[in-house]
Amino acid sequence: MNGSSLVSRHRRYIRIFLNAEATDPEHAKDLSEIGCPDTRIFQRLASRGVFIQLGDGRYYMDEMRAKDFFYRRRRIIVNVVFISFLVIIVLIIISKIIF
Repeated sequence: MNGSSLVSRHRRYIRIFLNAEATDPEHAKDLSEIGCPDTRIFQRLASRGVFIQLGDGRYYMDEMRAKDFFYRRRRIIVNVVFISFLVIIVLIIISKIIF
């Protein structure tokens, strides 16, 4: 699975919970009630605290943790791109010195 597909699936789960207004314990919903599949991707988001399970099996989305999750992912991507760019620049400089 490529990165953009994974991000779109993450966003799909977020939209499902936003559309169902399941963003606090009082409005928690059963996954089948809102048409949300219980996949590994969903469980990963739940383990990161984006989705919180209540004792009766219902879930709600923690909006702050969802924003933080996506912010951290963006930061990682920007850092990887920046470091890759620096490595390319260094390799170009080294190749000009050697040759």
